[in-house]
Amino acid sequence: MVLDDEKKKEIGKRIQKTRKELGFKNGHAFYDFVFGDGEIKTDNKKDSVISEWENGKRYIDLDHLMLAADKLGVSLDYLVYGKGEEERTPTLREICENVARFFFLAKAEIV
Repeated sequence: MVLDDEKKKEIGKRIQKTRKELGFKNGHAFYDFVFGDGEIKTDNKKDSVISEWENGKRYIDLDHLMLAADKLGVSLDYLVYGKGEEERTPTLREICENVARFFFLAKAEIV
């Protein structure tokens, strides 16, 4: 499938929306979360790549798209077509934060 400029922008906007929902303010932290210590080493380059994806200026290959969907807790259908937006599954980070919050509140109620 060849992505036209408009489709790249749509995918980029969904990546950006999900990044912001997860609380990532900059591209390099988001890049590290999704791709780990990948082939890009500098924070400026990581910021640039994420910005180019989010603005539809750079093609995101299927391998990166699949990894992003998995790490973000969304489906490929959501990233590519915008389908199933309400079906986002929580990430491990969100689950851990919720568990920690639960135990903190439970401990506070006991005391």
